[in-house]
Parts: sequence; C-alpha cells; structure tokens
Amino acid sequence: MTTNKLGLYIHIPFCIRKCNYCAFNSVGVCAAGAGTGIYGSTAGSESAFGQAGSANGQACDFTEAALLLFRKYTDAVKNEIDFYGRLAADSYFVDTVFIGGGTPSVIPAEYISEILEQTAGSFRLSDGAEITIECNPGTLTETKLNTYIKSGINRVSMGVQSFDDGLLRILGRIHDSKTAKESFHLLRSAGFQNINLDLMFSIPGHDMNLWKKTLDEAFALRPEHISFYSLQLEENTPFFDMFEKGELDLPSDELDRKMYHEAIAVLEEKGYEHYEISNASVPGKRCRHNLKYWSLDEYLGIGAGAHSYFAGCRFFNRENADEYITSLCGEEFSPKKESEAFFAPCVQSEDIVRNTKDDDMSEFVFTGLRKTEGINLGEFSARFGRSFFEVYRGCIPQLKEYEKNELLSLNNDNFRLTRKGIDISNSIMALFV
Repeated sequence: MTTNKLGLYIHIPFCIRKCNYCAFNSVGVCAAGAGTGIYGSTAGSESAFGQAGSANGQACDFTEAALLLFRKYTDAVKNEIDFYGRLAADSYFVDTVFIGGGTPSVIPAEYISEILEQTAGSFRLSDGAEITIECNPGTLTETKLNTYIKSGINRVSMGVQSFDDGLLRILGRIHDSKTAKESFHLLRSAGFQNINLDLMFSIPGHDMNLWKKTLDEAFALRPEHISFYSLQLEENTPFFDMFEKGELDLPSDELDRKMYHEAIAVLEEKGYEHYEISNASVPGKRCRHNLKYWSLDEYLGIGAGAHSYFAGCRFFNRENADEYITSLCGEEFSPKKESEAFFAPCVQSEDIVRNTKDDDMSEFVFTGLRKTEGINLGEFSARFGRSFFEVYRGCIPQLKEYEKNELLSLNNDNFRLTRKGIDISNSIMALFV
C-alpha cells in the first residue's frame, strides 16, 4: 500500500507586470518590454503580449503570442506531470498541490483545469488533498473562480501586500485597496472557505500607522490564513537599483521589528495561531503544503525554474520558459523517455545534488526552526538514528548561551526559537548550515 506522501508545486511564471521588488522567475505579459522569444517569453516589443488597458494595469487584452505561450507552457507542464507520474505514482500519493507564480490566475482558467486533470490522472491524489492557487486582486472573475472550484481547488492565496493605495503604487502592484476587497468578497461568494492574504511591511514610505491600518482591514475580512513578510531587497529589481543609487528610503531595522511584533500581537488577539515565522492561521487552517518545506518532506517542483526535494536529491528545472517548453515539447522529448532515473528532461544533470545524511540533518534543523513549535528531538533521533546532542555537540555551548539570553528553548524533547530569538533567527540557524 502506498504510504509515502508527496507535495506538488506547479509554477506559472506569468504576471500582468512585474512588481518593483520582485525577483521571482516570472515575466510580465502586459508590461513594456515583454516580447517575443520562441514562444514569446523573452525580450522584444511592448505589443508582443498585449498592453495594460487601465491606469493600474488590471485590464489586459492578450495577443496571439501570449495565448500561444500560455498554451505551449500548459502542455509542457502536463508532460512533466505525466513523466513524474509514470515514475512515482506507485510509490507516492499526492496530498498537497500548490499552483504558484508569477500570477497563475493570469492564464485561462481552463488551462489550470487541464493541469489538475493531468495531476489526478498521473498521480494518486489523497482524499482531502489541499489544492492551492495563488492569485492577485484584479485578475479574478466569477466564471474563473467557478472553474477553479470544479477543478478541485479548495484554497486560494491572494497577494494583497497592503490596503494603502499609496504603498501599492510604490510597490508597483496592479490593484488598489478597493479591488483587493472586491476580489476577496468574490472569492467568498464563489464558495472558498480557505483564503490566505499575503501582507508586506517595511515598504518604502511605511510607518506604523499605515501598517496598523492594513492589519485592521485584513482582519476585518477574516481570512483563514495570513502571511506577513518584511520587504527584502533582491538584485535585478527596480528597488535594488534604486537602493544602490541611494534613492530608496527604507524603514529602519528597529521599525521593521516593531511592525513584525505588532502583527503577531494583533494576530494572537484575533485568535490566529502564529505557527511559522511569517505565517499564522485560524485553528485547523495551516498551510499543509508549505509545512512540507519546513519539515524536510518530499515535494516535486513542476514548471520553469521550480525546485524539488525528491528521491534524496535537490534539483531545479530550467528557468527560461522557452527552454523549459522546448525540453518537454520539442522533438528530443519522448513521453516514454527516462532521464537520469527520476529526473525529467527539463532538469540539467549538473544541477542535481544528492543530499548526504549530514545535509538532511542540517536542513531538518534550520528549516524546522522556522516553525514556532520548533523541532521534535525524538523525531530527529528516529529519523536519523543519532541524537541531536551527539550530532551537534560542538554547538551546544553557543546554544546554551542563547538560551541563557532567552533567545531559544532547548531540552531533551524540543528545540525552538523564542519570540525574541526570531529576531536573530538567521544567526542561530547559521550554526547548522
């Protein structure tokens, strides 16, 4: 009987336009500069995909190049799912699916349905599997949401970031506060009872009053889950370029931490469980898929640039959408071809890294410390055949010093960061990298 659980992450790398802070593997299909490669995904003319039809970029009439790209990319994703299904379906059942991006709600809803039909046909889906799709306000319609529900999607993660229109413009988002609320109510009307809102703090121009306003408006909607992140500067983004030129006025580190702890205090006051450094939910609605990343569970990344931890290996797909499509739909791809045992043609062999036992132990600890409950040391011993204190005896003096300063809690059963310790979590986790 199949007992191994597997998560699937499916990457859709298309957005209306890229935001000023975004370094994810994505392409703006209505932005100036989006253009034509083999299927229209790389640099070229502004009109190759379509133009935003409104001031905030919500409306977009896609050109034939964009629609061809969506079609070809969907076919490639289905081929990759089929490839892994033939190799792994007998040994695994899928209990979580997360369709992320980019903005998956940009492509036609029927393509999402095709992808999920392929998933159900290629893998054993567990009863009650958590199936999530990411979306942005302004990209949803009643018809689209009805298609999602019929396809089995039961959880939606919406990138709101802020309920302040000025901050949304600074971030380069395509929506305003009014659109975000309308999209949330549209989700509720369609029947979704498991909704996450992404919120961001430490935005240029941010202050505590604006952050409290966003928190108040988010909690007034009463989503089941809230993710709250500090803005991170990433290379190859407009924000990073501005920062390098001294043109970006960011909140201080002290204000950043105050905003973070304000969010936790309000979350707990409203009855949410703060279960991971940047995530909280009402009881019973933790994101089961993301918990896999923090628990060293296996998952397959499907789509351009998607990362996997599977069969004891870490690997990732080709990032360029054209190359990804060609590798899975081109002449050299055979649906019956097995490449490197478990690894699809979109994975380059030099990028496959087989984890050692030491790698797994290290990752189990430093990812597990993201969870507020920390790591169970009995589970560590059962999983790796050695005690935590034996493996990391060289770190114990430093850990005891951190414990003395109330930055962590460490006993024979459990190792976790305190709320105070979360503020220096990178320093503590670095001991195990």
